[in-house]
Amino acid sequence: MQKSLFSTKRMLGNALNQGIFGILVTAGLLSGCTNLLPNNSAPTIALQGVTASTVAAKFVAPLPAVDAAQQAKFSDWWAQFNDATLTQLVAHAIAHNTTVTQARASIVVARSVLAESRAGMFPSVNVTASADTSRQRQAGITTNSRNANAGIDAMWELDLFGFNQSLTAAADARATQAIAQLGDARVSISAEVVSTYVNLRTSQMLEAVYAQDRTATAQTANLTSLKIKAGFEAQANAGLAEGDAAEAANRYTGQREQTDLYVKALVALTNKNEATLRTDLQLSSAPVALPAPARFAVTTLPAQLLEQRADIAAATANVLAASADWRASRADQYPRISLLGNISFNRLSTGGNSANNSSLSFGPAINLPLFDAGKRQAATEGAQSRIDIAQAQFEQTALRAVQEAEEGLVRLDSANTRAKIAQDAVRGYVSYLEGAQLRHKNGLANLLELAQAQRTTVAANAALLQVQRERVQAWISLYKALGGGWKEAQ
Repeated sequence: MQKSLFSTKRMLGNALNQGIFGILVTAGLLSGCTNLLPNNSAPTIALQGVTASTVAAKFVAPLPAVDAAQQAKFSDWWAQFNDATLTQLVAHAIAHNTTVTQARASIVVARSVLAESRAGMFPSVNVTASADTSRQRQAGITTNSRNANAGIDAMWELDLFGFNQSLTAAADARATQAIAQLGDARVSISAEVVSTYVNLRTSQMLEAVYAQDRTATAQTANLTSLKIKAGFEAQANAGLAEGDAAEAANRYTGQREQTDLYVKALVALTNKNEATLRTDLQLSSAPVALPAPARFAVTTLPAQLLEQRADIAAATANVLAASADWRASRADQYPRISLLGNISFNRLSTGGNSANNSSLSFGPAINLPLFDAGKRQAATEGAQSRIDIAQAQFEQTALRAVQEAEEGLVRLDSANTRAKIAQDAVRGYVSYLEGAQLRHKNGLANLLELAQAQRTTVAANAALLQVQRERVQAWISLYKALGGGWKEAQ
């Protein structure tokens, strides 16, 4: 019995060694001839050509003047606002924003598909085993039987025409695309958080301006009422003073509403508890000044811009993935050859007797497409169209990138100029208001002149804050247009 079992094991071991060795040698020899797909009809992919044909040699809009010694780092630009609350909000948004979370999950999915595609390029081996016991009684005699089976099945698709290789290349490109899309999401969310934060702080400062105007107009209305009772003002001036006071109160209330809306927007962007956010923002007091962005240099070559943007990288990867899908669809029109191998062992024991059996099978299997009513050809034509779509999307993304950069430069240059003009306007109107207040106090100016001076001064202060906000927003838009430090982070 022991001799029989030893002989069986040796026979099975020899069969295993010979079978697996034969599979590996044959597959290795044939795999050296892989990727036999002809390239004479491969689609043309001209990413560099698209870039060169659609991007100007240099920016048309004026570039910002930046001192080299004070040039900001691109990778952590948000931290260079020197606003701890802003830095914390950006970090929290990147960690908890739902759009960024989805982008992270997409990377995991893309990498799983890539791992699955790569596995298809290697042999697959499965082991099976079973055992059963039966008892039969016939003519008073009981017979026990035991049956044991074991086997190994192996398969390796030789991928002579590059079907699996193309699927893997497509999955790899889509994994790269998912990573770039995460970078684009991080840059976009960060820019939106900073933009909303700047809007919030501007709204608080406008609240303070309108609160002062509300107080001043209310005091003027009370003073006018006293003068009317004393006979020093005409009765008609009461309506003017009360109207100005009501209008100032209305502006203040509307601005407070806008401030609350910006807080709500930050809650949605950062996914943070509103009560906690309001505590962090310290909304009880208005800021003295808006967050000041650090300046950075802008290269004069728009083509370099395309290398810095995550959406450009994602669009490029999308074209490469579409091209790999086309190659896979072409390869699917050709035969697919696989090597199959099987080794099995059976042991049957009945009534004290036993028998051992083993078998080895090895050989190729071919899947030859003969007729599919044009299904595979239609798939190839569809894949070619998807390449055309992907290339058009790439070109559109490149054009939009340059447009955003040009618009950001124009807005920044305009905001810098208008900020200086607005400051001059505020100085002039403040001086005029002080004179009007003094003349009205001495009875040399009427209420209409004073009200007009107050309105123009308030409007000038509000306009200055708006222009200052636009200047900060222009820097934010320009930073996003130039890639937001995504390439440096990578």
